Amino acid sequence: MSFYKELNNLSTADFYEYSTRTNIKRKAVKSSRELFEVERVISRRNRRGKADYYVKWKNYSSLENTWEPEENLNAAAIRAFENPAPAENMIQDARDSLACGILEQLKSKSMLPTVIPFRHDVFRYFFGGKGEISNERGAVLLEKSDFQICDFRGDWDKIARTL
Repeated sequence: MSFYKELNNLSTADFYEYSTRTNIKRKAVKSSRELFEVERVISRRNRRGKADYYVKWKNYSSLENTWEPEENLNAAAIRAFENPAPAENMIQDARDSLACGILEQLKSKSMLPTVIPFRHDVFRYFFGGKGEISNERGAVLLEKSDFQICDFRGDWDKIARTL
């Protein structure tokens, strides 16, 4: 059976069973007051007036990331999320991917959206607090001035005229 057929045949009960098994283990460990090290905080949401953070745990798979209330995290982890300082090599890799994605989209006659993979912290480093919320769910409209931190060459936004 192909991967996609197997994936299609899975039910939500399969995922629920896996998640409840991991939650039971994690709750049992939490009750013993064992501490887990945060690798990084990925995202934030507000529920019932309180902030929850999506946490990647050190030495755990990304499949075991969890939403944690603010009081379960130390101030340094939250500060690193709010004011990201990614390593220079991550910034350069993301900058290169972004430049290539923009150029490919400008060269293409396709109207399909382009997806450029980013780490959340690098995206927040580049564009945190910039742009305007779009009518499209989850989309942010950016202007040329929002790209200054990317340090593209001076005419990057006019390259379409030369193609």
